[in-house]
Amino acid sequence: MRARWGLAIVCGALLWASVAEAAPMRFGYSGVHALPAKVWAPLSDDARALFVADRIAQAERLGAQVLRLGSTTPRLIDFALIHKGQFRNWLFADRVVGLLSAAPLDVCLTLPELFDTPDIGAFQAFIDALAERYDGDNQFGVAPAALGHEFPDLNASGEITSNEFELPADAPEVVAWGEAHRIDLIEPGDEPLLAELTSKLSTGAYAAQVKAAHTAVVSAGGGQRVMLAGTAVDHPKASKSSFVARLPGLSIGGPWFDAANVHLATSLDDLTGVPAATDVAKFQNWLEAVGHGSAERWIGALSIGSEPGPDRVCSDPRCSERTQAASLVRQLVLAAAGGVSVVLYAEPIEVVGTTATPGPRTGTGLLTLDLPDGVDPFPREGHPPLRLTPRPAYAVWRRLTAVLGAEGATVTALSGMPENVRGFRVGQQGYVLWHDWSEEVQPGAPWSGPPRPVTLEGQGSRSVRVVSLWPASVESSLAADGSAQATWDETLVAVTGGTARLTLGKDPVWVEASTEVVEGPADDGPADAASDTSVAEGAELSADSGGGCAGAPGGVELPWAALLALVGLVALGGRRGRAQARM
Repeated sequence: MRARWGLAIVCGALLWASVAEAAPMRFGYSGVHALPAKVWAPLSDDARALFVADRIAQAERLGAQVLRLGSTTPRLIDFALIHKGQFRNWLFADRVVGLLSAAPLDVCLTLPELFDTPDIGAFQAFIDALAERYDGDNQFGVAPAALGHEFPDLNASGEITSNEFELPADAPEVVAWGEAHRIDLIEPGDEPLLAELTSKLSTGAYAAQVKAAHTAVVSAGGGQRVMLAGTAVDHPKASKSSFVARLPGLSIGGPWFDAANVHLATSLDDLTGVPAATDVAKFQNWLEAVGHGSAERWIGALSIGSEPGPDRVCSDPRCSERTQAASLVRQLVLAAAGGVSVVLYAEPIEVVGTTATPGPRTGTGLLTLDLPDGVDPFPREGHPPLRLTPRPAYAVWRRLTAVLGAEGATVTALSGMPENVRGFRVGQQGYVLWHDWSEEVQPGAPWSGPPRPVTLEGQGSRSVRVVSLWPASVESSLAADGSAQATWDETLVAVTGGTARLTLGKDPVWVEASTEVVEGPADDGPADAASDTSVAEGAELSADSGGGCAGAPGGVELPWAALLALVGLVALGGRRGRAQARM
């Protein structure tokens, strides 16, 4: 592809498109409790509860605000196990919900099972009981005949005792148990499209399951909410028409759900990220088609590969830890710019080593855990502490989630960027920029082109700090607070006449105002003088950068000799450094 090289004039602080202030985007994890079946199976319920408690604590330590159970194996709230026997057995489910409720996290309780039309009555009975049990009050919805079997274990004895159900409803033990076992958001089912394609679910049957969940939470009266099951919007068989056909009648008498969960199955294999961003955006139109355009949109199970392979999340031969980190930057920024409320990374702790079984998610974790055979999957007395090893993408995740999750971090696209360059302003904090180099080479081919020059106008600071969002190094252990101990290449660029000129290499960069003085041209110096801001390599994603300030030129075609001369001028003044941070 022939590229058009040019400098872009980008809007200043007073010219950004006005965007209504929204609540900051929130971040967390889906399926943080993922564990190989051969490790989970031999564990007792006590050991399983210890493991779940440890993983919940790990999620909080890893910076989560939101936690979703998802359809991850093992299933912590399992319909089949709860209904095994004459009476429902809630004991282990109660322990899990108690642990989730005690954590300072917002929790989405996923019930992955899907129920076809003939079985919807069984689901209605189950969801009625579950919503009443976990709505936070002192009424648990236990039928008189089941009092000795289904009433909560108030004293944590491990079994239902004969006298507990005789306590008055306002007894302190009863009230305390109810308050300590509350779930606010329930997600009935997961990936109904896949079940429809395999004829395990009739088209339209899922709508009855959504209505059953809505009816249950309204009846419970605890203010709980319903999440529409995860939907792979980029599946080859996914479409607006199939989505509408799945949810007949939901545009009448609603709203039937409060939030909707977008999954990405195939579009992330495109390193530009454009298809993924487009799919997330079009989901809004699908929601409007079923009368739920105001529902929150979540990316409920983001998963980006770091290892190529035909059966992996990323099959492009260029997939690496570097592209994983760059793709993560682009997806988070594009999600924020597109109005997504919550982004959850799927199964962030990846078990590796002899215990692990290779699969599609191999290489997608933000952190790895080497779990040898025979070792309990949680730290306890007599066992060495388990060590989580962060991938570079984890350092990027922590840095970007802090920036994008800050108050007032409205993300707006910059206009007039050079071809294949994308830029976004993040509130008053700074900018994220990247060069879509994969648009300029054949699939599988590496990038070897010159850096791309970019101009930022309207800068009121003395200089700007340009930080590569590919960490120069990441320590193999986490800091005490769970953050990654990483170093980042950075450069100070002089601001001349309100203008900063920098160049993009292969990696995304973060640009923020700086009060430091950089030697360079005087404020009234020539407009084409610039500082060396070429940044380290790595990244590949894209987004639409429409809107913005008028009069920004498109690309100005330059001959190669002129471009090289420009790059030579760029060598006049910058200063390069390396900053250490725990992000």
